[in-house]
Amino acid sequence: MTDRSGEALDLVVVGGGVAGLAAAVEATGQTGREGCPLSVAVLEASGRPGGKVLTTEEQGYLVEAGPDSFVTSKPGVLEMARRLGLEKELLPQGTNGSYVWSRGQLHRLPEGLFLLVPSRFLPFVTSSLLSWPGKLRMALDLVIPPRYGEADESLEHFVLRRLGREALERLAEPLVAGIHAGDPATMSVRATFPRFIKMEQQHGGLVRAALAARVEGRRRRRSAAAVRGAAPGPRRTFFMSFRQGLESLPRAMAAALPPGCLRLETRVDRLEPLPAGFRIHLEGGQALETRGLVLATPAAETARLLRPLDPAAADLVASIPQVSTATVTLAYRREQIPRALAGSGFVVPSVEGRKIMGLTYLSRKWPRPQPDPDVEVLRAFVGGAGHQDLVEAPREALVQAVREELRTMLGIEAPPLFARTFAWPRAMHQYTVGHLERVERLEARAAMFPGLALAGAAYRGVGLPDCIESGLQAARKALATSPAPSLVG
Repeated sequence: MTDRSGEALDLVVVGGGVAGLAAAVEATGQTGREGCPLSVAVLEASGRPGGKVLTTEEQGYLVEAGPDSFVTSKPGVLEMARRLGLEKELLPQGTNGSYVWSRGQLHRLPEGLFLLVPSRFLPFVTSSLLSWPGKLRMALDLVIPPRYGEADESLEHFVLRRLGREALERLAEPLVAGIHAGDPATMSVRATFPRFIKMEQQHGGLVRAALAARVEGRRRRRSAAAVRGAAPGPRRTFFMSFRQGLESLPRAMAAALPPGCLRLETRVDRLEPLPAGFRIHLEGGQALETRGLVLATPAAETARLLRPLDPAAADLVASIPQVSTATVTLAYRREQIPRALAGSGFVVPSVEGRKIMGLTYLSRKWPRPQPDPDVEVLRAFVGGAGHQDLVEAPREALVQAVREELRTMLGIEAPPLFARTFAWPRAMHQYTVGHLERVERLEARAAMFPGLALAGAAYRGVGLPDCIESGLQAARKALATSPAPSLVG
């Protein structure tokens, strides 16, 4: 990198993932006291921005290495897309409907399922996914009294208490595994699904809340339809992506930054507190000074950087577990797949003892042009809390494991046209019971250092909208609490 030793900045963001880029976009849009743009640098250790958001091509077919979508129920990505002029590039989900692999076959998730809870009677009672005792146990939610208070509990305990074991094993666990890659026995329900607590306490139970949400959803859809009629735009689906892949977002965020702001292959060695800011020592001997600092790095790296400043804060960050995951994308000609593909894919409960957590039919879920329309692109999700060993296996062994699963589940015997694997070591942060209380203690300690803020998936949400919001908030906090700009100008 260019030698910038002694350079003084208004804000330095460590980490060029989505959260760090959001912080930089927010900061570079502000001005200083004299109306001049703020001086901002994003330090990214790797050779590309975007973190786990990575879109590639294989033989002309688009492959998502990390996440393939974002939820539209939270505004972060949609607002950033609007800010960057990417609205026309938004891509609604194509094929709808998801399935669960249970007891040796695929079962369609009941229509009208709100989170884990049925809101429509007929699809629920006719579903083959749950047994009649399991359905009756879920219906008891209507008479089970709500629990009030602020005490945390595991997601497993919450679902068992409200809906029963079948709902836990065949609905909750496989659905949340695709989001958090975690174990419901240790996951904090308040940190991962705070809406469940709100549903229970405001409506007296989850089923009542789901029914109320269905009525409210109808009203919102009518209102949204009226707005779309007045101002045509992309069709809104719960999950969305971009026409050229999800990496379109971080690429646009990076392109929106001033020249020289994003500094790739720039690794931070250590942090040093100053009377009016921080000195950032880089590998190679250079150093930067800044009055504001956003750490938008994974928990383990954040803990390393914080340790010279505050060992207690570093311990709190280090206590956030991280598990490894991997994606395996394979392509087959349609005639090579004996069983018909329905919906957008399926999830696999851990009680089934399989090696994959789920499978997405990428070429059906996202209606993008491809070289051969008769080719199906499938993506398996592996690893998580239950199968760390698979992520660490050699590429050939990982592909073979997935192919064996597809042989059992879909009857595929043929070799794939191509196979791409992407391993993400310790990439998924786990929000265990008591997580929010630990984050509050961490934020209180970070507040002892004016100008310091934390961002990213380790704290208050793992999805892309959450990461963007955390980056925006961190930039505002770091600039608002930083010392007067005595280092700059």
